[in-house]
Amino acid sequence: MRVIIRIRGPEERKLRADARPNRVLAALGSAAVAPLALVCFLLCGWRWMMDLGLIGRFVVGEGFWSHWQVWFAGGVLFQGLAAGLGRYAGSDAVAGAELLRKELP
Repeated sequence: MRVIIRIRGPEERKLRADARPNRVLAALGSAAVAPLALVCFLLCGWRWMMDLGLIGRFVVGEGFWSHWQVWFAGGVLFQGLAAGLGRYAGSDAVAGAELLRKELP
């Protein structure tokens, strides 16, 4: 004689292979990171124009953050992150975020 005991727990959610969780969060993250890239590129241009003697003093006089290459690399990094998050989010999440915004008073 054989006894089989089955213990049932809560049902587990299974992710489909084509599902992308947190698409709306990815779209919001992309929208938040894109302005950081713009700020980095603006600071890069400011420092570059100061090096050429076209404008006055830069906000950071010396140190690691006083080089235009650092700001340019930061801008590229943030722009790539924003593009990657936007690609992950897809157009459905962006459309869903716009619908959510329209429904709010």
